[in-house]
Amino acid sequence: ILGKTEVIKNNLSPHWTKKFEADYNFAKVTKLTISIFDEVRKSADKKMGNAVFEIGEVLGSRGNIKAKKLKNGGTLFCRIVKAPSAG
Repeated sequence: ILGKTEVIKNNLSPHWTKKFEADYNFAKVTKLTISIFDEVRKSADKKMGNAVFEIGEVLGSRGNIKAKKLKNGGTLFCRIVKAPSAG
């Protein structure tokens, strides 16, 4: 698990701003699974859906953005940006 975004309440089209960093090797296929949950106060959070993105595919797509339709409705967008080189 890379991390968790902020909670966005009462919004059917949330836009998360949390960024995650991970190392990536172009010579190796690397997949990223993103899961969406609805926060439930008094019980376990409800899973709304998930999508798997291949990092190289996203980086090779227009604007470094790829969209996947979720089974129960909605669309999940993944945007990947190459971090500036250190040094």
